[in-house]
Amino acid sequence: MMKRLVILSLLLCAFADATVTIQIRTQLGDYSGTATNGLNWGILVDADNDGFDVGLLDPISAFNFTIDQSFGDDDFYFVGATTTTNFALYGGDGVATELESITLTPDINTGDQFGIFWQAGSNYGFVTDPNAKISADGNTTDYSSFFNADPYSALGNIVPEPSNYASIIGFVALSLALLRRRGVMVKNL
Repeated sequence: MMKRLVILSLLLCAFADATVTIQIRTQLGDYSGTATNGLNWGILVDADNDGFDVGLLDPISAFNFTIDQSFGDDDFYFVGATTTTNFALYGGDGVATELESITLTPDINTGDQFGIFWQAGSNYGFVTDPNAKISADGNTTDYSSFFNADPYSALGNIVPEPSNYASIIGFVALSLALLRRRGVMVKNL
């Protein structure tokens, strides 16, 4: 009976989610570098450790900064759904302060590099550090000293998806047609 309990306990531990806790405390800003409250932000993990191809000035397709998801064609995973806030003890506005719990999966592992990824209106920001790596299971690690050039600016552009362009073009065409028709109606009166 004791053997069965030990085996069952080991099996349960094997299937339990392994997590690490990342502590961040930094200031994030808008395009002008002004620290701003209410910005959606999170952690972007480079799961295959081949480097980030997310540049500060590169345009990216529309991205939902409020849910956990994969990003782009490379193996990047976003863990987020929190916002910047006022924190008087650490600079005031635009503070990203969080104990972010990340579940280790077959895609996200100890040693993977990560960065901070955030949205400011139609802009985004991304910053990383070579020493910002996912720590071992069960650890809580403070990365605030790696991300301390406050406030960071959101310099990249978020562009609508191609289907959104079609919607925008359709809306403009419809508006022009209605204006033209209205103009014709006014002339005839």
